[in-house]
Amino acid sequence: MIQIKIAIIGWGSLIWDSGELKIIKPWQPNGPKLPVEFARISNNGRVTLVIYLGRNDNPSPTSWALSTYDDLGDAREDLRKREVMPDFLNVHGVTKEGAPIGPPRGLTTVFSTVRDWLKKRDQLDAAIWTGLESNWEGTPEIEQPFSPIAVVAYLKGLRDEKLKLAQEYFVKAPRGIDTPVRREVIKKLGWTPAEEQGKPLAP
Repeated sequence: MIQIKIAIIGWGSLIWDSGELKIIKPWQPNGPKLPVEFARISNNGRVTLVIYLGRNDNPSPTSWALSTYDDLGDAREDLRKREVMPDFLNVHGVTKEGAPIGPPRGLTTVFSTVRDWLKKRDQLDAAIWTGLESNWEGTPEIEQPFSPIAVVAYLKGLRDEKLKLAQEYFVKAPRGIDTPVRREVIKKLGWTPAEEQGKPLAP
């Protein structure tokens, strides 16, 4: 079995709540810049960050951590479990040589960006990340097409625990994640990043 060094790329809750994910901490802030956006409705009502090839031409910085596993199958399974996904088809990745890991789904620019990032790091051989997509259009309670204004309207409709969890996610997301949705949420709801409030990114 070939042993390789595998980076796990993160941009959302993985960074402040890695759970049982087997990584060598801490997270490093110099990951590849990727087109992420708050565009997925989670089971608990939060609007979470996913790779989104929409109208955001300003890719955001990501973070990365070294997996303790040196086998791609084991590392992908570890990330799948942390993300509570039924299989690891949504664990995407690429090797330094450019071989895609998982179905690319037309995200060739993302694969190329990560591959180019890997080429600049002698200590890494491959990278993997959560490849979940936006489910905005398919969520029953959503009545408007995806847009920053529509996300704010959705968040304003949340109550109690769902509202608390949604706000917590936005506040804890790294301040480098600068997207149209986040700017609108800060403007209309005042949910500024915890780092700007002098608070740590803790679970």
